[in-house]
Amino acid sequence: SGEVTWFDYEHSGLRHGIEDYAWLIADETLPLRLPDCYDAIADQIEANMPGALGLFDIFTCLQASFRLRVILSEVEKKSWTARKDILAQDWVGADPHMAENLARTGAFLAGGHNLTLPLVDLFEHTADRFRATYA
Repeated sequence: SGEVTWFDYEHSGLRHGIEDYAWLIADETLPLRLPDCYDAIADQIEANMPGALGLFDIFTCLQASFRLRVILSEVEKKSWTARKDILAQDWVGADPHMAENLARTGAFLAGGHNLTLPLVDLFEHTADRFRATYA
């Protein structure tokens, strides 16, 4: 089509490996419903890093909480941002739909481990608050 596309690999491949998956899954611009594809992702993690799935879930859950904090900070500074601008400029995903989806991702992952289980209600409440901004 003649369009330039950017994919930010940043620190890909420089650490343990689960971070690469986690940063992708906990990126608010990724239009992914994690419960629908979790098994496929889990299979890849187990195939490439046996025994690391639990660490992935916890790390990704915490990364989602970090990204939500970044989004809320952005909203406090400048309000919501149009999705088309976020995607075109590689800006923080300060869009309520993106933020809601990310919070639901965090809730899904938090529900799988005793260490993160207390975060489920917080993530779900946060997702509901984002949804209320456009519902």
